[in-house]
Amino acid sequence: MNNTLFVGNVFIELDKVDSTNNYALSLLKNTPLPIEGTAIYALEQYAGRGQRGNEWVASIGENITTSIILYPKQLLATQQFALSQLIALAVCNFVAERVGEGVKIKWPNDIYYQNTKIGGILIENMVTGNKLASSVVGIGLNVNQTFFDPNLPNPTSLKKITQQHYLLNDLLKQLYWHIEQQYMRLRTDNLTYIKQQYLAVLYRYNEPTWFELLKYNNEIVQAKIVDVAPNGCLILQYLDNYYAETNVFDIKEIRLLT
Repeated sequence: MNNTLFVGNVFIELDKVDSTNNYALSLLKNTPLPIEGTAIYALEQYAGRGQRGNEWVASIGENITTSIILYPKQLLATQQFALSQLIALAVCNFVAERVGEGVKIKWPNDIYYQNTKIGGILIENMVTGNKLASSVVGIGLNVNQTFFDPNLPNPTSLKKITQQHYLLNDLLKQLYWHIEQQYMRLRTDNLTYIKQQYLAVLYRYNEPTWFELLKYNNEIVQAKIVDVAPNGCLILQYLDNYYAETNVFDIKEIRLLT
């Protein structure tokens, strides 16, 4: 893992773990300060976690389940969604290199190919004062798996899309490179530009879409995604003269249906 300046240079490979994020969080809590870019990779993750408290399920030895420790101390706590945007952009670019067009970020940071889910991201931030102190970036990416639980709504994988088998260690090196390239942009790019890049690949952006408004008794409405707030909340424009108290939603308040 030496094609980067720091991401993945300290590489911990595990046969089995409950969650690579849990392992990384334990390192931060119970050991001397880990080197930035320390990466944990597991062949089997038996209690992987995703957004909304969902479980992340992956076949043993066929996919990427990895977590990376970062120290984005230049970000205020109110700016932490910028890190989520950058990581999602990195994974999106990594996947697009292999499958071509059609790769999008489904808000807030799932990775989609056309209308199917190929990856997910879970970032857990620790705040000191008004700034980020440390972040654990967890990434699950479907690679060589071709058979999925039928209860999963729309999974896919690199192998299903390209009909190619991949060496996971080679992919990890390239994924870490993409993450480092995006992460370094925090030093040079303003957050407005980063947001513009994110919106450019946001799934269903500015398109009529059906949503379930969980905070409004599961009301089903049609709206367009018109923006994402600095704190990561989704901003909608309602269609058909629908009225609600607000058009700004956190992740637990709304679900995209199509």
